[in-house]
Amino acid sequence: MDTLWMQNGKRTKKGNLVVAPENFTLRQDTIVTGVGRNADPDEVTILRKGKEYFTYDEAVALSEQGYFPENWRLPTFEEAAALLEEFTEETDITSHGFVQKLKLDYYGYVYPKMNAYNENPTPIHEAINDKYMEGRFWVYNPDKNSLYAIHAKRHGLPVLQAFCCDSGASVRLVRDI
Repeated sequence: MDTLWMQNGKRTKKGNLVVAPENFTLRQDTIVTGVGRNADPDEVTILRKGKEYFTYDEAVALSEQGYFPENWRLPTFEEAAALLEEFTEETDITSHGFVQKLKLDYYGYVYPKMNAYNENPTPIHEAINDKYMEGRFWVYNPDKNSLYAIHAKRHGLPVLQAFCCDSGASVRLVRDI
């Protein structure tokens, strides 16, 4: 995966990054610890194979516990802002160009009340494809009081937007060149 992602990923001009060519998806059932509001380090959470949308805590736990491919990580706020600047044209009026250049998608995200996404992602995935025409991609921010995601909309320009940590968003990883 790592070699293919390096070959097929989008290289930035300014930030010396490679953006993975696809969203991170769990390839097997995975057990992470310390997820959730209490962040009890002894409490385990099982994330199911095929899971595509992650809460912020799940994404950080996957990173910290070594489940992302080696050297791949969530983009920082500054890197995400640079991606928006580099891959959005002045003439754009929607996210279409940005999404196309980075091979992103409009698959949406999962609201906190839709807890079933953690157990069986496929039916929810199909439901949100029909309902929500936007994609959200987590941005790493150690200050958990202000979490952000890249918000790509069919009917608007992509932006960095504050986002609820309990929502499920996509994960598009980056790697330093």
